[in-house]
Amino acid sequence: MKTVAAFVILAGVVLLFSTAEVLVAFSGFAYYVIGAGVVLLIISQLIGNKDRIGLHRYVRLERDAEIPAMYWYRCQRCNKKKKAASIA
Repeated sequence: MKTVAAFVILAGVVLLFSTAEVLVAFSGFAYYVIGAGVVLLIISQLIGNKDRIGLHRYVRLERDAEIPAMYWYRCQRCNKKKKAASIA
């Protein structure tokens, strides 16, 4: 849906900057096409990114067995695990 919105915006920009006699009649219509593409893009972003809005929230799990200064962390939102050094 984002790709469709991008093509709608692109079509509006092409209509806006066109100098061909056939397309000049649609130059006023170009603003409506660009606006519709932007609205479509905003709606697709709001619908598609419900669970991905925001940053990771990592929780410290346990120490690494090999290196005592390293800890395992897990994100509460996406369950991604990572190993990093802790200074606290």
